[in-house]
Amino acid sequence: MTAQRRRYAWLAVLLALVLSPFFSMLYLGRGWRAIFYLVLSFVLVLGAVLVSSDRLIAWSAAAIVAMAGAIESYEIAQHYREAFSGGWYSRWYGICGIYVAFAVLALCVQGCVVR
Repeated sequence: MTAQRRRYAWLAVLLALVLSPFFSMLYLGRGWRAIFYLVLSFVLVLGAVLVSSDRLIAWSAAAIVAMAGAIESYEIAQHYREAFSGGWYSRWYGICGIYVAFAVLALCVQGCVVR
């Protein structure tokens, strides 16, 4: 039996704006929505980089996705004011583990592929 715990709207919005809507949706227990935001972020930013050498377009695309994710995260978190029961990825150690895995993957890609 999983423990009931709250989801804080301010923390969901902070995760969406500072890290990514991907991590915010994980925090809220929305696994498929998190994958959607991850794929959307990669496609928009990669597309902006490939189409134009102007980095402002890529940053703008990332900012738009972050703002949309923050708004949606706030709305979802409002439903979990009283109690929330989610998967392992919605707990603090799941989010930290996924973040570390992405950081290690990024370092491996940078070290092996890019250089």
